[in-house]
Amino acid sequence: AQASTPSDNTNVVETSKGHDKSGGYLRRMLIFDLVIFLLCVGMLVLIVATQPHTKGDIDGKLETLLNADDWQVKQTFYCCQFIYGIFSIVFVPFQIPILQAVLTHSAPTAYDKAGRTRKFKGAKPPEPTEEEKLSRSKSILDKEQLDFFMNHLKTSLAGGTVRMEEMQAEMRNRASSLANAMQKDPEKQDQAA
Repeated sequence: AQASTPSDNTNVVETSKGHDKSGGYLRRMLIFDLVIFLLCVGMLVLIVATQPHTKGDIDGKLETLLNADDWQVKQTFYCCQFIYGIFSIVFVPFQIPILQAVLTHSAPTAYDKAGRTRKFKGAKPPEPTEEEKLSRSKSILDKEQLDFFMNHLKTSLAGGTVRMEEMQAEMRNRASSLANAMQKDPEKQDQAA
């Protein structure tokens, strides 16, 4: 058996001290939040207890504190809520998505079907219906007409001139050819609908 040396014991103590610091600044923020909460509750009790219209005994003051119809209790409670809300501003950075990951050093997690914790991948998108598939596959312009349109668009954005009559005529020709094709082929008509 090997005897333990004092230096081995100090390493154990140092390791356990490192675990005491888990939580970092978040733990301090939660302690701050708890202190503010207790101060707000104390302020509520103190203000209600010192109201002149309350009975002198403790039961009367407790009855006033629990009485939700008293306007002074409502006003004092609202004031305490407001003060607590103001001091909760220290938690706002945790609501910003990018800062949340940086401040907490954690990744979103979820459960799989077996109940194990896994990295959150997001919800699966719903499967498209047949109607959505058909509407995505339809194209008003074919490749040639799309190139024609894009060239005219680039020309006009670059400051050049484009004859609108030429573009309108091209679009009318395309619409009439599409209508003719649908009348001739009932299968295409079903796909377009």
